[in-house]
Amino acid sequence: MDATVYALVRTHPEGTSMAAAESTVRIHAATRDKLRELATEEGRTIPDVLGELVEREDARRMLVEHNAAMEHLRANPEAWADWKAETAPWEATLMDGLRDL
Repeated sequence: MDATVYALVRTHPEGTSMAAAESTVRIHAATRDKLRELATEEGRTIPDVLGELVEREDARRMLVEHNAAMEHLRANPEAWADWKAETAPWEATLMDGLRDL
């Protein structure tokens, strides 16, 4: 198992000083090394890369939850028909030429 290292993670929310926005988190050495590699390849800082990765994971989880909720809705024919009727007017706004899925 990798040794745990401590890394200073700096974030800079608007209106805060750098000192007020620093946090220390424990990460494995391999994770730190991979973050450093990604940051170097992209010409970015480790905190920026880490922040983007957290945002991506948050978005991924939100989509998973949304998809599960939609599957649950589709499993109930009456609820699904209500949903389709409610959202039908919005379909006209798409104008993308794709057929209804």
